[in-house]
Amino acid sequence: MTEKQTSILGFLTLFAVLAAIWLILGENKPTQSMRDERLFPDLSQKLQEVESITISDPGNSVQLIRRDGLWLIEEKQDHPADQALIGRLLRSLADARIKLAKTSDPALYDRIGLDPEQATRLSLMDQAGETMASLGIGNREANNRQFDSFVRPLDGPRSYLVKGLPEIRPEASTWLDPVIFQLDQTQIAGIEIVHRDGERILIKRDDPGDPLGLTDLAPDEQPKPTMPGNLVAAAFRELRAEDVRPASDFTEQSAKASIGLVTFEGDSMDMTLYEAADETGDMWAILTMDAALDQQAISLDRARWAYRLPAAASFSLIKSRDDLITKDGGKKDDGA
Repeated sequence: MTEKQTSILGFLTLFAVLAAIWLILGENKPTQSMRDERLFPDLSQKLQEVESITISDPGNSVQLIRRDGLWLIEEKQDHPADQALIGRLLRSLADARIKLAKTSDPALYDRIGLDPEQATRLSLMDQAGETMASLGIGNREANNRQFDSFVRPLDGPRSYLVKGLPEIRPEASTWLDPVIFQLDQTQIAGIEIVHRDGERILIKRDDPGDPLGLTDLAPDEQPKPTMPGNLVAAAFRELRAEDVRPASDFTEQSAKASIGLVTFEGDSMDMTLYEAADETGDMWAILTMDAALDQQAISLDRARWAYRLPAAASFSLIKSRDDLITKDGGKKDDGA
Protein backbone atom coordinates (compact mmCIF):
# COMPACT_ATOMS: atom_id res chain seq x y z
CA MET A 1 0.00 0.00 0.00
CA THR A 2 1.40 3.38 -0.99
CA GLU A 3 1.90 6.22 1.46
CA LYS A 4 -0.92 8.12 -0.23
CA GLN A 5 -3.31 5.18 0.12
CA THR A 6 -2.35 4.80 3.79
CA SER A 7 -3.12 8.47 4.43
CA ILE A 8 -6.49 8.21 2.69
CA LEU A 9 -7.38 5.10 4.67
CA GLY A 10 -6.41 6.85 7.91
CA PHE A 11 -8.63 9.83 7.14
CA LEU A 12 -11.54 7.54 6.24
CA THR A 13 -11.12 5.62 9.51
CA LEU A 14 -11.05 8.85 11.52
CA PHE A 15 -14.14 10.10 9.73
CA ALA A 16 -15.96 6.83 10.46
CA VAL A 17 -15.07 7.03 14.16
CA LEU A 18 -16.25 10.63 14.43
CA ALA A 19 -19.46 9.80 12.60
CA ALA A 20 -20.12 6.90 14.97
CA ILE A 21 -19.63 9.11 18.02
CA TRP A 22 -21.94 11.70 16.49
CA LEU A 23 -24.64 9.10 15.90
CA ILE A 24 -24.23 7.43 19.31
CA LEU A 25 -24.71 10.61 21.26
CA GLY A 26 -27.33 11.98 18.92
CA GLU A 27 -25.68 15.38 19.24
CA ASN A 28 -26.80 18.27 17.12
CA LYS A 29 -26.30 21.97 17.52
CA PRO A 30 -29.45 23.86 18.38
CA THR A 31 -31.13 25.62 15.52
CA GLN A 32 -30.72 29.39 15.49
CA SER A 33 -34.17 29.79 17.08
CA MET A 34 -33.25 27.25 19.77
CA ARG A 35 -29.77 28.53 20.59
CA ASP A 36 -29.47 29.70 24.21
CA GLU A 37 -33.20 29.12 24.72
CA ARG A 38 -34.45 28.61 28.27
CA LEU A 39 -35.07 25.00 29.19
CA PHE A 40 -38.32 26.03 30.93
CA PRO A 41 -39.37 29.26 29.17
CA ASP A 42 -42.35 30.07 31.42
CA LEU A 43 -40.96 29.03 34.79
CA SER A 44 -39.42 32.37 35.75
CA GLN A 45 -42.90 33.94 35.90
CA LYS A 46 -44.26 31.17 38.14
CA LEU A 47 -41.60 30.57 40.78
CA GLN A 48 -43.84 31.92 43.54
CA GLU A 49 -46.36 29.19 42.69
CA VAL A 50 -43.93 26.36 43.47
CA GLU A 51 -45.06 24.66 46.70
CA SER A 52 -43.18 21.35 46.56
CA ILE A 53 -39.87 20.10 45.18
CA THR A 54 -39.15 16.38 44.94
CA ILE A 55 -35.63 15.15 44.15
CA SER A 56 -34.86 11.44 43.90
CA ASP A 57 -32.49 8.88 42.47
CA PRO A 58 -32.56 5.07 42.75
CA GLY A 59 -31.16 5.24 46.29
CA ASN A 60 -32.37 8.48 47.88
CA SER A 61 -35.29 10.87 47.93
CA VAL A 62 -36.10 14.22 49.49
CA GLN A 63 -39.23 16.34 49.44
CA LEU A 64 -38.99 20.05 50.13
CA ILE A 65 -42.30 21.68 50.97
CA ARG A 66 -43.24 25.32 51.38
CA ARG A 67 -45.43 26.18 54.35
CA ASP A 68 -46.31 29.75 55.31
CA GLY A 69 -43.56 30.96 53.01
CA LEU A 70 -40.89 28.79 54.65
CA TRP A 71 -39.22 25.81 52.95
CA LEU A 72 -39.10 22.66 55.10
CA ILE A 73 -37.49 19.22 54.68
CA GLU A 74 -40.10 16.50 55.02
CA GLU A 75 -37.54 13.73 55.64
CA LYS A 76 -36.10 15.74 58.54
CA GLN A 77 -39.41 16.03 60.41
CA ASP A 78 -40.09 19.40 58.73
CA HIS A 79 -36.90 21.06 59.92
CA PRO A 80 -36.39 24.32 57.99
CA ALA A 81 -34.26 24.00 54.89
CA ASP A 82 -31.55 26.36 53.70
CA GLN A 83 -33.86 29.02 52.27
CA ALA A 84 -31.14 30.69 50.19
CA LEU A 85 -30.04 27.36 48.69
CA ILE A 86 -33.56 26.53 47.53
CA GLY A 87 -33.96 30.02 46.14
CA ARG A 88 -30.80 29.55 44.07
CA LEU A 89 -32.05 26.17 42.86
CA LEU A 90 -35.35 27.59 41.63
CA ARG A 91 -33.70 30.54 39.93
CA SER A 92 -31.17 28.26 38.24
CA LEU A 93 -33.97 26.06 36.88
CA ALA A 94 -35.76 29.12 35.54
CA ASP A 95 -32.54 30.48 34.00
CA ALA A 96 -31.09 27.19 32.67
CA ARG A 97 -30.35 27.49 28.96
CA ILE A 98 -29.94 24.88 26.27
CA LYS A 99 -26.42 24.55 24.94
CA LEU A 100 -26.79 21.42 22.78
CA ALA A 101 -29.64 19.13 21.81
CA LYS A 102 -28.70 15.53 22.52
CA THR A 103 -30.16 12.09 21.90
CA SER A 104 -33.86 11.24 21.93
CA ASP A 105 -33.16 7.49 21.79
CA PRO A 106 -33.85 5.86 25.19
CA ALA A 107 -31.31 3.15 24.37
CA LEU A 108 -28.59 5.80 24.52
CA TYR A 109 -29.63 7.57 27.73
CA ASP A 110 -27.21 5.54 29.84
CA ARG A 111 -24.25 7.06 27.99
CA ILE A 112 -25.01 10.46 29.49
CA GLY A 113 -26.38 9.32 32.85
CA LEU A 114 -30.06 9.67 31.94
CA ASP A 115 -31.10 6.04 32.17
CA PRO A 116 -33.84 5.71 34.85
CA GLU A 117 -31.49 3.47 36.86
CA GLN A 118 -28.90 6.27 36.97
CA ALA A 119 -30.59 9.63 36.69
CA THR A 120 -31.68 12.04 39.37
CA ARG A 121 -35.30 13.07 38.96
CA LEU A 122 -36.63 16.50 39.94
CA SER A 123 -40.25 17.66 39.99
CA LEU A 124 -41.79 21.02 40.87
CA MET A 125 -45.42 21.00 42.03
CA ASP A 126 -47.93 23.77 42.68
CA GLN A 127 -50.41 24.03 45.54
CA ALA A 128 -52.94 21.85 43.70
CA GLY A 129 -50.36 19.10 43.24
CA GLU A 130 -50.02 19.75 39.53
CA THR A 131 -46.58 19.28 37.98
CA MET A 132 -45.06 22.58 36.89
CA ALA A 133 -41.77 21.11 35.64
CA SER A 134 -40.10 17.71 35.77
CA LEU A 135 -36.60 16.82 34.77
CA GLY A 136 -34.21 13.90 34.58
CA ILE A 137 -30.66 14.95 35.45
CA GLY A 138 -27.65 12.95 34.30
CA ASN A 139 -23.92 13.47 34.03
CA ARG A 140 -22.13 16.77 34.44
CA GLU A 141 -19.11 17.88 32.44
CA ALA A 142 -16.58 20.61 33.13
CA ASN A 143 -16.44 23.55 30.76
CA ASN A 144 -14.25 26.61 31.42
CA ARG A 145 -14.39 26.34 35.24
CA GLN A 146 -18.13 25.70 35.10
CA PHE A 147 -20.25 22.60 34.74
CA ASP A 148 -22.84 21.78 32.11
CA SER A 149 -25.50 19.14 32.80
CA PHE A 150 -27.15 16.49 30.66
CA VAL A 151 -30.90 16.67 31.27
CA ARG A 152 -34.18 15.47 29.83
CA PRO A 153 -37.53 17.18 30.45
CA LEU A 154 -39.77 14.25 31.39
CA ASP A 155 -42.58 15.35 29.07
CA GLY A 156 -40.59 14.26 26.01
CA PRO A 157 -37.77 12.01 24.77
CA ARG A 158 -35.25 14.69 23.75
CA SER A 159 -32.26 15.23 26.02
CA TYR A 160 -30.11 18.35 26.21
CA LEU A 161 -26.82 19.67 27.47
CA VAL A 162 -27.69 22.77 29.49
CA LYS A 163 -25.69 25.43 31.26
CA GLY A 164 -26.47 27.13 34.52
CA LEU A 165 -27.62 24.22 36.68
CA PRO A 166 -25.88 23.53 40.01
CA GLU A 167 -25.31 20.01 41.26
CA ILE A 168 -28.69 18.78 42.51
CA ARG A 169 -28.52 16.06 45.15
CA PRO A 170 -31.33 13.88 46.56
CA GLU A 171 -29.88 13.46 50.07
CA ALA A 172 -32.04 15.31 52.60
CA SER A 173 -29.10 16.54 54.69
CA THR A 174 -27.66 18.50 51.76
CA TRP A 175 -30.64 20.89 51.96
CA LEU A 176 -29.95 21.91 55.55
CA ASP A 177 -28.25 25.20 56.32
CA PRO A 178 -24.92 23.80 57.60
CA VAL A 179 -24.17 26.81 59.82
CA ILE A 180 -26.12 26.52 63.08
CA PHE A 181 -24.30 29.12 65.17
CA GLN A 182 -21.90 32.02 64.55
CA LEU A 183 -20.25 34.30 67.06
CA ASP A 184 -17.08 36.34 66.93
CA GLN A 185 -14.86 34.97 69.68
CA THR A 186 -14.05 38.47 70.94
CA GLN A 187 -17.68 38.74 72.12
CA ILE A 188 -17.30 35.77 74.47
CA ALA A 189 -16.78 36.67 78.14
CA GLY A 190 -16.88 33.17 79.58
CA ILE A 191 -17.37 29.48 78.80
CA GLU A 192 -18.26 26.73 81.26
CA ILE A 193 -17.70 23.06 80.37
CA VAL A 194 -19.25 20.35 82.54
CA HIS A 195 -18.17 16.77 81.85
CA ARG A 196 -20.16 13.59 82.41
CA ASP A 197 -17.91 12.65 85.36
CA GLY A 198 -18.69 15.94 87.08
CA GLU A 199 -15.51 17.83 86.17
CA ARG A 200 -16.41 21.50 85.84
CA ILE A 201 -14.22 24.01 84.00
CA LEU A 202 -14.80 27.76 83.87
CA ILE A 203 -12.72 29.92 81.56
CA LYS A 204 -13.37 33.64 81.46
CA ARG A 205 -11.89 37.07 80.90
CA ASP A 206 -12.66 40.66 81.84
CA ASP A 207 -11.75 42.28 78.53
CA PRO A 208 -12.22 41.14 74.89
CA GLY A 209 -8.50 41.53 74.31
CA ASP A 210 -7.53 39.19 77.13
CA PRO A 211 -7.07 35.43 76.69
CA LEU A 212 -9.76 33.15 78.07
CA GLY A 213 -8.34 31.18 80.95
CA LEU A 214 -8.97 29.42 84.24
CA THR A 215 -9.44 31.69 87.23
CA ASP A 216 -8.71 29.07 89.91
CA LEU A 217 -5.13 28.07 89.07
CA ALA A 218 -3.24 26.26 91.81
CA PRO A 219 0.26 27.53 92.74
CA ASP A 220 1.90 24.80 90.63
CA GLU A 221 -0.35 25.35 87.58
CA GLN A 222 0.30 27.59 84.57
CA PRO A 223 -1.92 28.27 81.55
CA LYS A 224 -0.57 26.70 78.39
CA PRO A 225 1.12 29.26 76.13
CA THR A 226 -0.99 28.05 73.20
CA MET A 227 -4.01 29.67 74.92
CA PRO A 228 -6.34 26.68 74.43
CA GLY A 229 -9.18 28.64 76.05
CA ASN A 230 -9.15 30.93 73.03
CA LEU A 231 -9.24 27.87 70.77
CA VAL A 232 -12.44 26.75 72.49
CA ALA A 233 -13.93 30.18 71.84
CA ALA A 234 -12.78 30.06 68.21
CA ALA A 235 -14.92 26.94 67.66
CA PHE A 236 -18.00 29.14 68.05
CA ARG A 237 -16.93 31.38 65.19
CA GLU A 238 -18.85 29.03 62.91
CA LEU A 239 -20.45 25.84 64.20
CA ARG A 240 -21.42 23.62 61.28
CA ALA A 241 -23.75 20.63 61.37
CA GLU A 242 -23.88 17.65 59.04
CA ASP A 243 -27.33 16.37 59.97
CA VAL A 244 -30.32 16.99 62.22
CA ARG A 245 -32.62 14.81 64.34
CA PRO A 246 -35.40 15.51 66.84
CA ALA A 247 -33.97 16.28 70.27
CA SER A 248 -36.47 13.82 71.73
CA ASP A 249 -34.32 11.00 70.32
CA PHE A 250 -31.81 11.66 73.11
CA THR A 251 -34.04 11.79 76.19
CA GLU A 252 -32.82 8.38 77.39
CA GLN A 253 -29.13 8.97 76.65
CA SER A 254 -26.53 10.33 79.07
CA ALA A 255 -24.86 13.52 77.88
CA LYS A 256 -21.12 13.51 77.20
CA ALA A 257 -20.81 17.14 78.30
CA SER A 258 -22.65 20.43 78.53
CA ILE A 259 -21.26 23.81 77.56
CA GLY A 260 -22.51 27.24 78.54
CA LEU A 261 -21.41 30.47 76.93
CA VAL A 262 -22.03 34.08 77.95
CA THR A 263 -21.16 37.23 75.99
CA PHE A 264 -20.01 40.63 77.23
CA GLU A 265 -23.55 41.84 76.39
CA GLY A 266 -25.02 39.29 78.79
CA ASP A 267 -26.53 36.98 76.15
CA SER A 268 -26.13 33.25 76.65
CA MET A 269 -26.10 29.96 74.75
CA ASP A 270 -26.23 26.47 76.25
CA MET A 271 -25.30 23.29 74.43
CA THR A 272 -25.65 19.65 75.48
CA LEU A 273 -23.49 17.11 73.65
CA TYR A 274 -24.27 13.43 73.07
CA GLU A 275 -22.00 10.83 71.53
CA ALA A 276 -22.89 9.52 68.07
CA ALA A 277 -23.60 5.80 68.02
CA ASP A 278 -20.65 5.05 65.76
CA GLU A 279 -16.86 5.36 65.67
CA THR A 280 -16.66 8.74 63.93
CA GLY A 281 -16.12 10.82 67.06
CA ASP A 282 -19.02 13.04 66.00
CA MET A 283 -21.38 14.52 68.59
CA TRP A 284 -25.04 15.45 68.57
CA ALA A 285 -25.66 18.91 70.01
CA ILE A 286 -28.87 20.38 71.42
CA LEU A 287 -28.72 24.18 71.62
CA THR A 288 -30.75 26.78 73.45
CA MET A 289 -29.87 30.44 73.15
CA ASP A 290 -31.07 33.99 73.59
CA ALA A 291 -32.75 35.42 70.51
CA ALA A 292 -29.95 37.95 70.04
CA LEU A 293 -27.51 35.11 69.32
CA ASP A 294 -29.67 33.15 66.87
CA GLN A 295 -28.70 34.67 63.55
CA GLN A 296 -30.95 32.51 61.37
CA ALA A 297 -33.69 34.74 60.03
CA ILE A 298 -36.30 31.97 60.28
CA SER A 299 -38.73 30.80 62.92
CA LEU A 300 -36.94 27.90 64.58
CA ASP A 301 -37.42 26.34 67.99
CA ARG A 302 -33.81 25.31 68.55
CA ALA A 303 -34.52 23.13 71.55
CA ARG A 304 -36.57 20.75 69.38
CA TRP A 305 -33.53 19.69 67.38
CA ALA A 306 -30.20 17.92 67.77
CA TYR A 307 -27.45 18.74 65.29
CA ARG A 308 -24.61 16.44 64.30
CA LEU A 309 -21.25 18.16 64.80
CA PRO A 310 -18.15 16.69 63.11
CA ALA A 311 -15.45 15.19 65.31
CA ALA A 312 -13.12 18.16 64.80
CA ALA A 313 -15.64 20.56 66.33
CA SER A 314 -16.32 18.18 69.21
CA PHE A 315 -12.59 17.91 69.94
CA SER A 316 -12.26 21.70 70.02
CA LEU A 317 -15.18 22.12 72.43
CA ILE A 318 -14.79 19.34 75.00
CA LYS A 319 -11.65 20.27 76.92
CA SER A 320 -10.53 18.99 80.30
CA ARG A 321 -8.50 20.91 82.87
CA ASP A 322 -5.36 19.07 81.79
CA ASP A 323 -5.88 20.39 78.26
CA LEU A 324 -5.67 23.97 79.54
CA ILE A 325 -2.73 23.93 81.98
CA THR A 326 0.78 22.73 82.59
CA LYS A 327 2.17 21.94 86.03
CA ASP A 328 5.57 22.90 87.36
CA GLY A 329 7.87 19.96 86.81
CA GLY A 330 5.33 18.28 84.56
CA LYS A 331 5.27 17.67 80.85
CA LYS A 332 5.82 20.56 78.52
CA ASP A 333 2.96 21.98 76.52
CA ASP A 334 1.89 19.46 73.88
CA GLY A 335 -0.16 22.00 71.97
CA ALA A 336 -3.53 20.45 72.82
